[in-house]
Amino acid sequence: MRTTFVPLADLPFALPMTLSASLRASALLVLLTLGCQRSQPDTENASPQAVTDPATTPAAMAQRLSPLLRGVWVRTDYVEAVQRTRSPLAAAGRLRGVVALSINPARRRGDSLLVEANLNNHEADQLTAYFRPGRTAMSLPTNRVDYERSGGFYELTVSVNGPDTTLLWQRYTKSERPLETLAFQRVRGLTTAPGASGEAVQRVVNAQLLAGAYAATDSTGRRSQVRLLPNGTVQGLPGIRSYRVATDFVVTLANDRDNMVLNAGTKRPQLCTYGFRGDTLRIYAARIVEPELRQGALRYTLVRQH
Repeated sequence: MRTTFVPLADLPFALPMTLSASLRASALLVLLTLGCQRSQPDTENASPQAVTDPATTPAAMAQRLSPLLRGVWVRTDYVEAVQRTRSPLAAAGRLRGVVALSINPARRRGDSLLVEANLNNHEADQLTAYFRPGRTAMSLPTNRVDYERSGGFYELTVSVNGPDTTLLWQRYTKSERPLETLAFQRVRGLTTAPGASGEAVQRVVNAQLLAGAYAATDSTGRRSQVRLLPNGTVQGLPGIRSYRVATDFVVTLANDRDNMVLNAGTKRPQLCTYGFRGDTLRIYAARIVEPELRQGALRYTLVRQH
């Protein structure tokens, strides 16, 4: 123990001069001991100071994860089903729950990031992700609650595998047992403008199924070189400027076939059905005879050019 010497002048009271030398020495020793004890910090009972990891502050997490989160995302299992079946109608069963997300890091406020969501391919929604520590270093808690299980919760997790980035929508029980993981892939060529999540499914179907160069023949035998673009633009087909493929089949009334509208949004839209065989896309006239969508005569034959 370190001894602290206290000058006699600093003692809280004076020692009577009438005391014997031995008694004065004993009293002085007691006072010095008390002074020494008062001067020592109480290290055993001192409360530790909370230390925040700089890497887990909202600003640090946003800087690290925002470039990976940015973009419009669509369900990977739906994209794979469209590629496999070449039919949005056959793949429509994958469009349940959260099917697309649009994330613009510029919408961050403090530790909160507003995320635009597409539910069931026809409902606009929003959720909030938080730049706070989640279950992993790449996870963000969200404000989405599980209405089927008390205490259940959801997180957004970024998964990076070489050049590929996948966004995971993960559902957990209150005890953090994983229940479901949905993978999302980024949609190319689509910005995070308002409403982008509602266009994600449309854009990915266009890109996967229809976009490309074709040698076209119409019902009169006229030939042309045609290009269908991922944004729904048609080039080179006389009288046709755009196409819009149906992707929402929740309502099947007069919507029980793969169909598209040519020149959608104009005064003369043209309802058509279509189908693939090998490299050939055939587009047919169509009409509604409730409760069916009936296929008519062949209008265009498009053979993909490689």
